[in-house]
Amino acid sequence: MANPNRSESTVTSSTHSSAFVLPPKLAALLADYSAHHKTFGNKVTHYIGIPMIMMTLLGMLGQLVIGDGFTGSEVVRADGGMVLWGLAMAWYLSLDWRLAVPFGFVALGFYFAGRHLSLEVQVGGFILGWILQFIGHGVYEKQRPAFLDNVRHLLIGPMWIFARLVGVLKKN
Repeated sequence: MANPNRSESTVTSSTHSSAFVLPPKLAALLADYSAHHKTFGNKVTHYIGIPMIMMTLLGMLGQLVIGDGFTGSEVVRADGGMVLWGLAMAWYLSLDWRLAVPFGFVALGFYFAGRHLSLEVQVGGFILGWILQFIGHGVYEKQRPAFLDNVRHLLIGPMWIFARLVGVLKKN
């Protein structure tokens, strides 16, 4: 039974009949992010650009091995990409473990895929991803990117896309 004293936001999926209750802090962050991403063109550029940025950034940071990687393995090792993944996951888990756990596996897949790209592809993909972000805001949304006012939007953007793709947020 739900606690009547706890304030939570309910977001009904457009594809499911049941409701997924988001913790208030995550609901507020996603709502704020959504308010800056209303047009179809901006959403499309973000659906393409954010995963590109995520994969290439994790891949580039994955090349910065800490010491000998601490494991003796080339596959599982301590590096900049794993540090970023771990710090981001700690924040996502503090918001809502139900979204954070499956999203963490997706992000981990991006990390491993990004590590296998050449440096040229990583850098090019990273730059192209950011160009798409600024095209989305400049051409379609006609407002500055939200992360310029709230740096947490850099982390909430990938979660926003994931929540929309899995049906937690309505696709309007």
